[in-house]
Amino acid sequence: MTAFQIKLVAIITMVIDHIGIFLFPQLIILRIIGRLSFSLFAWLIANGAHHSKNKMHYLMRLLIVGVISQIPYSALYQIVQPGEFHLNIFFTLFLGLGAIILCKKYTALITKLLIVAAFSLIALILQCEYGAAGVLSIFFFYIYFKDFKMILFTQSLIIFAFYTIPLSIFIFSNTSKVIYINSIQLIQPLALLFFVFIVRYNLKEGTRIKRLLYFFYPLHLLIIYFVKNLVLK
Repeated sequence: MTAFQIKLVAIITMVIDHIGIFLFPQLIILRIIGRLSFSLFAWLIANGAHHSKNKMHYLMRLLIVGVISQIPYSALYQIVQPGEFHLNIFFTLFLGLGAIILCKKYTALITKLLIVAAFSLIALILQCEYGAAGVLSIFFFYIYFKDFKMILFTQSLIIFAFYTIPLSIFIFSNTSKVIYINSIQLIQPLALLFFVFIVRYNLKEGTRIKRLLYFFYPLHLLIIYFVKNLVLK
């Protein structure tokens, strides 16, 4: 598979996931399919970090799209989770790539660890989508980019630490919010199916539509917002 084909899979599964979140939350199968999307996006960021000629421009594009997309993203979340605030996935991708770029400036392991920890904490504090787990996922995809065994191990470890353990802690809670969180934590290990796609990566970029995701992400959020308010209201 080319990088473009993997990106298409990530986009399609993301749309399915968002349809599940905002339009048909009762259809858990949509959320199950959607578990695949972030892992593929995280891998694509790591791939871009290895091959991009201008990483700072890449970083700024992620931030700009994140800022632009936040309005429709927040509007949608206020419908399904009134009063709660989250930053969209592009801020997570921005922090993940930012940690990679900054780590490359230093050689000391302790410095690199502190940088990654700091960026992960920022993602957690700012309530970015996927939080600290998202930043760590991107970073370890980058570090072990060509080592498939370590990729699978580190991504499994992240899911265990951030999803499986919290699930076991809150499993006996009866609040509706925790039940919802647990349902997502329960299916999050299915994100490991990303491995089926990246092992087929042929080191080729494929079709060159570099701005596809940048335009599509805010656009699909707007479309879902209008469908939610005008069609399904």
